[in-house]
Amino acid sequence: MTIPNENNLNIRELLKQRILVLDGAMGTMIQQYTLEEEDYRSERFKDWHCDVKGNNDLLSLSQPQIIKDIHEEYLKAGSDIIETNTFNATRIAMADYDMEDLSAEINFESARLAKEIADEYSTPDKPRFVAGLARQTEPVVFHLTLTIPAFETSALMSWPMPITSQPML
Repeated sequence: MTIPNENNLNIRELLKQRILVLDGAMGTMIQQYTLEEEDYRSERFKDWHCDVKGNNDLLSLSQPQIIKDIHEEYLKAGSDIIETNTFNATRIAMADYDMEDLSAEINFESARLAKEIADEYSTPDKPRFVAGLARQTEPVVFHLTLTIPAFETSALMSWPMPITSQPML
């Protein structure tokens, strides 16, 4: 399926004209902020019952300006495509923080933030794009699916979540 942007430029046509630049590692950029537990929580999650430090995908909800600022840095550096902040936003990965039920919201908000900043930087001569990032889960899952049959069902049931969580913008 081909989805044109506001300028009716197709990414496939642009790829025929030039190399498009993809942004870099979101996690590495987040580390530069040296965030503490309370930074990950913000007001919304201040009373969450377990530690959430290290849940970088949660920052799309708790610190959206940081995520937008990182996207903006990549766009200013010349990226044509920015990825959503959803590297671990699956139900399985969110279970580490007892936040499985936030997976859909995190995925949606991450996409919304990326699209918002990409639209701000898009011009007729240099459109910007957003790539949804959906990783199944930690590599250990593949080992567990071989040794624990029930886990395979759980892993397979959660895989479509980041992709189908909500209609995209």
